[in-house]
Amino acid sequence: MGNNTASSCHQRCDKVAVEYAGAGIYALASQGRHPDGDLQGSEALLCHKMLVAAKDGREDELKMLLEQGLPVDRRRPFFMKREQEDVEVVAPANARRVHGMTALMYASQAGYPKCCIQLLLAKADTNCEDEDGMRPLHFAATSGSLYVCELLIQHRADVEAKADDGKTALDMVPDDAVPTAKLHKRWQELLEANAPTKEPATSPPENQENPNDVGNRPKGVDKESES
Repeated sequence: MGNNTASSCHQRCDKVAVEYAGAGIYALASQGRHPDGDLQGSEALLCHKMLVAAKDGREDELKMLLEQGLPVDRRRPFFMKREQEDVEVVAPANARRVHGMTALMYASQAGYPKCCIQLLLAKADTNCEDEDGMRPLHFAATSGSLYVCELLIQHRADVEAKADDGKTALDMVPDDAVPTAKLHKRWQELLEANAPTKEPATSPPENQENPNDVGNRPKGVDKESES
């Protein structure tokens, strides 16, 4: 969309929309300069905040928003359309393949277990797809988080699902998340089809980190090499 500022909202723009515009959308709403003029407190703006909170790992804010009964799988709460263009604002409730990312996809991609748990408790769909066939489990695999992947599988994420490029979640695990044969085996056991699953978790580890998730450790902190 280019710049996320008032200058990007032309007179012929009925709605402005982005999956993630950052603070720009809030500024427009508070200044009354957005063409809609009534975003403050609207479900669309609250859903946008939900997506941002999930993307940024703001667990407390996400929990508060979910308690308001927002549609947990909503995506792209705003969109841009030209005059006379016929664009459907909200996808059918039963649609699983929709353009854009859900809050669970964002939290999974970033490897935020507490946010993922909040969304899963709110009945977020673990098998919804974006326009490229990517599911929350695929995004979790790219984050290198074994724990988040395990959470999703416990909530019936399909380990056999393939994105449009033909890759499964196991194919998407980054190399730096499997530095040892031991971790490679753990990933395979978790993401290969028909692997046994545990009861769904309702809380993450106290430090919010799976100690075996190489990709989630703070930069500059090394874990003792595993044999």
